[in-house]
Amino acid sequence: MQDGNRRWASAHGMKLWEGHKYGVSNFTRIAHSAFDKGIPFVTFWALSVDNIKKRTPEELSNLFSYIKSELSKSEFVDDLLRRDIRLRVVGKWRDFIDDSELKRTITELENTTIGCRRFHLTVLFAYDGKMEMLEAIRNIHGPISAITLKESLWTSFLPPVDLVIRTGGEPHWSAGFMMWLTADSQLYFTETKWPDFNEKELGKAVEDYNSRGRRYGK
Repeated sequence: MQDGNRRWASAHGMKLWEGHKYGVSNFTRIAHSAFDKGIPFVTFWALSVDNIKKRTPEELSNLFSYIKSELSKSEFVDDLLRRDIRLRVVGKWRDFIDDSELKRTITELENTTIGCRRFHLTVLFAYDGKMEMLEAIRNIHGPISAITLKESLWTSFLPPVDLVIRTGGEPHWSAGFMMWLTADSQLYFTETKWPDFNEKELGKAVEDYNSRGRRYGK
């Protein structure tokens, strides 16, 4: 959960949306670092539905421009294929984003990497966990079980989440973040804001996770 872009920008005397530029550029670097550590599934939360509804058009326009620029880089696409990384973008982005070029870029990336199998990079975009859960329940025809509910989630292709990292110094949950898949997750909160969250910070989070004992109710 990448938080702190806007507060980071304010602290550096920048306009709020300029923090997103540094946050978006950090996305690829941290994803690569995680995959280099042998972590097969990495998920980033780009924007919630609430974010899109409440942010100014100017901020959203700049943010979408940064995301489009990052995803359109030929080296980004080449790296996904070279590393055998499948990219999926999950959420209501098709309904809440007007930028047709960004939509096309995302769709092309998903289709280009559909055959990749080694690593899985997921971006939650216009995402809301409560909305995901409600839609999953409505789409179940017949008895509801743990299996049918999991299979009906937008994130049904993901395994249970081992570790959730939240940057930015605010130790709270947001918008029902992947509530089914994070039921047994370990949580890691850091004061470091997302633009400053680097490979070293990721290593500290993974090391902290590895030092914990998992009892699963025993």
